Amino acid sequence: MLATLSSLAYECQRLGLKTGQIVSGELSGKLPLGGPSAEITAQLDLLLQAIKKELADNFFLHLPGAEAAFYRAPFGQMPKTYTAFPSATGL
Repeated sequence: MLATLSSLAYECQRLGLKTGQIVSGELSGKLPLGGPSAEITAQLDLLLQAIKKELADNFFLHLPGAEAAFYRAPFGQMPKTYTAFPSATGL
């Protein structure tokens, strides 16, 4: 459970989910040596709700391989576009 919470805190940090990162880190310090208590279980439910809320406030986009490279640098493969359409650089 401790390793899972640590991984969760890291992933929340990586995704910019501040509340999820903070709460999962706090829960790591509260875990009893045995199984999760009723209080920890309730806090895990709150953590799940916080992460769901934070994820809903974000927009995620998945693009495979070459499409992702084009999305990151749309004019990298078309350098003449900058001169032909100067206003396109403001994207």
